[in-house]
Amino acid sequence: MSLEPNNLIIEAIPSGVDFSTKNSLTLSESIDSLTDVDLYQFQLNKGQGITLDVTTASGDDPAGFDSFLRIFDSDGNELAKNDDASDLTSEFSLDAYAGFIANSSGNYYVGISSSENQNYEPIQGSDLDLDSENFSGGDYDLTFTLLEVVADEDPDNTLPEAIAIEVDPETQQAAIEGTIEFESDADLYRLEIPEASGVRLNLS
Repeated sequence: MSLEPNNLIIEAIPSGVDFSTKNSLTLSESIDSLTDVDLYQFQLNKGQGITLDVTTASGDDPAGFDSFLRIFDSDGNELAKNDDASDLTSEFSLDAYAGFIANSSGNYYVGISSSENQNYEPIQGSDLDLDSENFSGGDYDLTFTLLEVVADEDPDNTLPEAIAIEVDPETQQAAIEGTIEFESDADLYRLEIPEASGVRLNLS
């Protein structure tokens, strides 16, 4: 199979989005074949957010180009993907859309393909057995928009921040007091349980 020059991460097109980018940026391209993939490189600082919005002329026309979006790190690990979605202000469409927050500073990659080609390999490439009956290519615009991410002030709402529970060795019990202070608040706890043992949780 002959790969186009931007089907692999090593040949990804520089998007122009880097640590200093302030505004949104839109690139225009096309998907011309079932195996065609357009990969773009962009840079983010740790904790920086971005939205990636695909717009096509076909929109919600089922006979038109149905885009698929994937986000990768430099090693080709898939970090996010999206098929049929839209931003929160738009109606449903076949155009892809994704939001992403970087866990570390560095280069990231977004791949645009047909929804019929969702499992391509972005490092070495792969000869996929794809069904071309339903393929319909087309032009698209890809808009990169950097976002200001509000810091998470709740210290125990993710697994790495879960509060450790200390069980009394004599009673084999533990009592915890907590408060849910707002609608999106969550309190996570972690507990070590010996093999073949169980736990009973009582919320009051």
